[in-house]
Amino acid sequence: MAVGSRRIFDADLGLSTTGVAGPDAHDGKPVGTVCIGSRGTASRLRARSRARDREMVRRWAEQAALDLLRRRLAGLPGPSAR
Repeated sequence: MAVGSRRIFDADLGLSTTGVAGPDAHDGKPVGTVCIGSRGTASRLRARSRARDREMVRRWAEQAALDLLRRRLAGLPGPSAR
């Protein structure tokens, strides 16, 4: 998705999020599983299991995606996948 968003918007960086916000698990993945991808000159992926409340999962994913973007723009290393 990050590659597609970069291509569609003719952007230097693409950012994407996907996961299971709830209320139920999906395809064996527990509620709170979030994957965030970015694509510039390299791809990064981050997945974590967080809060079980749908709104909290969505808010955390938003903040984590923005943090990954901030790190990429600042030339900082990305967080490790956990």
